[in-house]
Amino acid sequence: MNATPHFTLDQENKPVASVNRPSRSWRGFTVEHVVVEGTKPVDYTWSGETHYLALHDVVLDEGVTIMDGQKADTTRDLRDTISFLPSGCGIEGWSKPADRANSYTALYFDPAVLHDDLELRYRGASLQPIPYARDGSLQQSMCKLRGMITDPYAENIYAESACIMVAIEALGLKAVQAPGVLSNRQINAVRDYIAAHLTSDISLSDMASAAQLSRYHFGRAFKATTGQSPYAYVMARRVERAAELLASSDLSIEAVASLAGFANAAKLRRYFCHAKGVTPVAFRRGLG
Repeated sequence: MNATPHFTLDQENKPVASVNRPSRSWRGFTVEHVVVEGTKPVDYTWSGETHYLALHDVVLDEGVTIMDGQKADTTRDLRDTISFLPSGCGIEGWSKPADRANSYTALYFDPAVLHDDLELRYRGASLQPIPYARDGSLQQSMCKLRGMITDPYAENIYAESACIMVAIEALGLKAVQAPGVLSNRQINAVRDYIAAHLTSDISLSDMASAAQLSRYHFGRAFKATTGQSPYAYVMARRVERAAELLASSDLSIEAVASLAGFANAAKLRRYFCHAKGVTPVAFRRGLG
């Protein structure tokens, strides 16, 4: 995706001013969380080269949606509903938001990149637009993306993995065979990459490139090889690095967190306690 995709939201033929829409992008994926404030009517349009999936937390006083030329939809209570638009499908409409906190979380994903990631499992089959459906499992998955986009410390590796799995779930794709395992050369290359970049925000794309695999196949093969997801493995390595620093230095907890690759001391404490059963301070004290 060359530019960040998003719905066009207008009021009186001008872009909506009272809207907050933070977004994050990775190769082939963009996630945004859109909060619309106020009750003024909003016009919206969309037609793009990506697939579009959205989880709504919206209630309308009035509104009309026309999706890809289908019959107009006047549903007003859109809370916990899912909408899907395949690449090339258009949507237009207007809505008058109810006087409440209204928002939606959207995932835009590139069919071409998804095809590369999934290889033979996804051939760009004919897909139909789905307006305002209810799917408990997909709703939970989209809630994870919402939490990720509103968390400034969310890890790239977790976010990319979540986007791929949500896209697979939305398209109804199933695993066609058990995952293979990484060769010794591949796993060593990945471990070397992690060790050299532990303090960076490592992405799933980075790790997959080290193993010369697509992100989807790498994620499955890595877990089959190590017993851990790529995200869990990286966080475990960071915990072990933090333990080494706690044992060998008198650095502050904040400094240890930074040198071990954690976004802040609070995140270090959370993962350290989960892995070791004690806080970093208690761990250091126990060494004495």
